[in-house]
Formats: sequence, C-alpha cells, structure tokens
Amino acid sequence: MTVEILRTYQEKETLSTLNVIDGGKIIFSCKGLEPPDKGNAHNISCIPEAVYSVSKEVTSKGHEYPHFRVANVKDRAGILWHSGNYFKDTLGCLLVGDSFGDRNKDGVLDVLNSRITLQKLYNLLPDKFQATYKKK
Repeated sequence: MTVEILRTYQEKETLSTLNVIDGGKIIFSCKGLEPPDKGNAHNISCIPEAVYSVSKEVTSKGHEYPHFRVANVKDRAGILWHSGNYFKDTLGCLLVGDSFGDRNKDGVLDVLNSRITLQKLYNLLPDKFQATYKKK
C-alpha cells in the first residue's frame, strides 16, 4: 500500500487529496490541509514535494491519540498527520478530513470530520508505508 498526496497551493494554506493505493487502485480517499509553501520554514510551511516514509504512532507529546509520523524531512522534525480542523491547528503537519468546508466562516477552507477520517486511515494503513507528496 502507498499513499499519494496531490496538493493545490494557495496563499494561506495547502489543500490536498490523499489517496490510498493498493494494487494500482485507489481504495480510500480523503482531504488534507497544511500550511502554505514557505520554503520549508519550520512551523509555518508545508514540507517539500518528495517521497517520505510514514509510520504509525499510538501517542506522542501533544497528541494522545493514534496518528502518523513523517520521517526524513530535510531540515525538519516532528512532522505528523493528525486531527484538527483549522489552519491554526497545524504547525507544518498534515490535518486530514473527509471534506473541505468553511467551518468557522473566516473565508478559509477547513477540513471536516478529522478525527473520524484519521481513525479510518489508521485502521487501513500498515505500520510503515511510503507517501508521495506532489502538485496536483
């Protein structure tokens, strides 16, 4: 199983479609939200386009629920896929949800149903896998 993250870069955020692929077929799809592209700057930027190793974690500091850790991001550490709905909930991490919507009516899209979507990914994906981040 692999994951492909197809991104659309915007001024205030990076929106994506995350596809889980098995045997060449998409078996699950959801949405993602990251900070905008700020040249890989710590806490304020999405990570660069590349292929990364991702692994499951049960808990970590600040995230007392199952989530994923992205490894070997150049000049960065602590990159996770975790739950959250709003741009303010990510410091360079990927928030997942089942759709986009302007939940807080600020004119910026948010991800919806994040915890449920994260749990579905956690149940579906193996302990370690590859994720490809690229422009849509």
